[in-house]
Amino acid sequence: MQGASDLPRQVRRPLRLLNVIPHAPGYSSGVTAWISLLFMGPLYVLAGVGALRLAPPARRLLLAPILATLAVHVFILGSVRYRLPLMPILAVLAGAAWLPRDAGSCR
Repeated sequence: MQGASDLPRQVRRPLRLLNVIPHAPGYSSGVTAWISLLFMGPLYVLAGVGALRLAPPARRLLLAPILATLAVHVFILGSVRYRLPLMPILAVLAGAAWLPRDAGSCR
């Protein structure tokens, strides 16, 4: 079975950015890790559901900054702190999970 260290560097860097548990010493275990996991885990799941529920134009608009940030971190080592600018977008996508199916359509 492959571990994360067996993945190519270009795959590991963006995954590090999206990690639900911080990498900093003192924050990667214990209560802080659990708080981060219990917050970020559901946020990612709801953001994914929200992205699927939105109409394609709204989905592209909201996913573009996320994908651009991930693309940058293919070349630059990512860290949890670098995802902070994405948090409002993830929150909007998570909120869209509660909307009716085509609520984001531009009709």
